[in-house]
Amino acid sequence: MKIQRINLLVNKKGRSEIQRYFSLFRITLVVVSAVLLLFSSVLGFLIFSQLRTQNQLENERQTNLQLLSSKQEDEVKLIKIANKTSDIKLFSKDDANFYPYYEILTQSFSKSSEVANIETLNIEKDRKFNFSISFSNLDSLLETFKFIESEEFLSHFSTIYLKTLDTDERHGSKFYRITFEGVFKEINEKKN
Repeated sequence: MKIQRINLLVNKKGRSEIQRYFSLFRITLVVVSAVLLLFSSVLGFLIFSQLRTQNQLENERQTNLQLLSSKQEDEVKLIKIANKTSDIKLFSKDDANFYPYYEILTQSFSKSSEVANIETLNIEKDRKFNFSISFSNLDSLLETFKFIESEEFLSHFSTIYLKTLDTDERHGSKFYRITFEGVFKEINEKKN
C-alpha cells in the first residue's frame, strides 16, 4: 500500500487567499519602495541644491569680506588724504607768504652791502616782521644804515624801526648786529 502524504497545513481555499495576500503585499511593497525611492531622490536633490546654494553664498560672503577689507584700507587712505588736504588748507590760511618778503630783504641788502648777513627773520601772517642783520665791519654797517634810510628800501614797508644795535666780539674781531621790527607792505602776488 502506498502512503500518500497529507498536508494538513495547506487548504486549497486558504492557500488561494494567502497567495492573494502575498501578491497584495508584494504590490504594496513595490509601491511603497517606489514612493520611498522617489521621496529619497527628491529629498537628495533638494539637499544637494541647498548645499550648492550654501557654498555659493559662502564663496560670495568671502569675496565680499575681502572687498570690504580692501575698501576699508582704501577708506583709511582717503581719510588720510582728506586730513592732509585740510592740513594744507589750514596751513595756507595761516601762511605768511614768507618767500617773497625774504626775497625783498635779500635783494635789498645785496644792493647795499656785500657783507650784510640776515641772521634771523620772522614774518607773521599779518606781515609783521623782525629780522637781524650782522656785519663784520663798521663801514658795512654805516653803508647799510644809509641804504635803509633811502626811499628804495622804505617803499617795501608800512612801518620799520630799529629795535636793537649790538656789538659782539668773536675770535678777536668785532661783529655788529642790528635788529629791525615793523610791517611789510602787501605784495600783489598770488600764493603758490
